[in-house]
Amino acid sequence: MEKEKVTRLIEVARYAPTAGNSQTVEWLIHTDRSRIRRIAALAIEWVRELVTNDPSVAEARPYLPRLITAWESGHDSILRDAPVLIVASAPKEAAFGLVDLVLAMSYLDLLAPTMGLGTCWAGLLEGALVTSSPLREEVGIPGEHPYYYPMMLGYPAMRHHRLPRRKAPKITFV
Repeated sequence: MEKEKVTRLIEVARYAPTAGNSQTVEWLIHTDRSRIRRIAALAIEWVRELVTNDPSVAEARPYLPRLITAWESGHDSILRDAPVLIVASAPKEAAFGLVDLVLAMSYLDLLAPTMGLGTCWAGLLEGALVTSSPLREEVGIPGEHPYYYPMMLGYPAMRHHRLPRRKAPKITFV
């Protein structure tokens, strides 16, 4: 992945609105595949502990044990072997830090396909980051940044020729 493309995405994303024009969103960009693999491994360990310590979690979310099985057979269902992991974060002083960084990442998410890139919001990794200090340390999230969200970036394996189906919006004019 060309650093220029990643830089361009973030240059545009920085124009997303922030509460009070605070502009506190910071970016961590991981491109080292072995480190991204270690991050995925730590997330799998989090999943393993989660389903081992509370079997009802596996019952409520039957896909979790399948993630472990896939990992053990060499398939990364957490970060999908993405060449780039982007983590946006904001400090606790940012009153609406999570909203600010999600807006910025949404800008990035919308721009990426115009550059031939694909994105995927890394929700499973985010869930693991919430409770795993070793994982937050490996990712490099600053300790004073309680707001963060990860996103995978790469070249898409498939091309979509139409928009995905969506429910009609529920709109009420008052």
